[in-house]
Amino acid sequence: MFFPIWAMGKKQNISAFKCGLISVILTLVGTLGTMLMYYIETGSFGGISFFGAVFVVPIVFSLVAIILRAPYGLLLDMCAVGECLMSAVMKVHCYISGCCKGRPLFETQNGTVYFPSRMAEMLMAIGLFIILFVWFKKGKKRNQLYAWYLVLYGSCRFCLNWFRELPDYTETLLPMGNIWSIVAVVCGLIWILVAAKNKIDKQYTETNEQ
Repeated sequence: MFFPIWAMGKKQNISAFKCGLISVILTLVGTLGTMLMYYIETGSFGGISFFGAVFVVPIVFSLVAIILRAPYGLLLDMCAVGECLMSAVMKVHCYISGCCKGRPLFETQNGTVYFPSRMAEMLMAIGLFIILFVWFKKGKKRNQLYAWYLVLYGSCRFCLNWFRELPDYTETLLPMGNIWSIVAVVCGLIWILVAAKNKIDKQYTETNEQ
């Protein structure tokens, strides 16, 4: 995760040391966030829910930006790319712990065939990483990559969650993963729309001043 963050920071004059700190903080905050979200969902510890990292990181990094004296928007761009890799790596944890299994698709003579949920989510995370990193390198969506990450990740997870085996503690109309997916997409779209409006207002003000 450090290397793409370092590549992004280097282009914006962020030192390798700070990029290392950002990677470490992102790892710690993201991991604790997944544990906290699992507790919120189930009332107990012992598992992880990745949306915890998705929602906690922007809050914590508002303080990190002040401490490191780095642009908040740039840090969140880095975090968006880093979280994609974090999500992909955490699927290894899912394989080990046996969680996030896919739903049964059909029966064969050799047994039940299940949807490869964990592999699909890992490939999704890697795909999002490539998209966001390429956007940054091309100068697209600067300071808004996290908003687009919320929209893209939330949309993909919403679709893939229908192919997941439902956990035993699910008592809501929609699985919690789908609910958090909707929240992520809505937050991301609001973020994008507000940023677009502020940009238009700024251009309008500058034109009038001229």
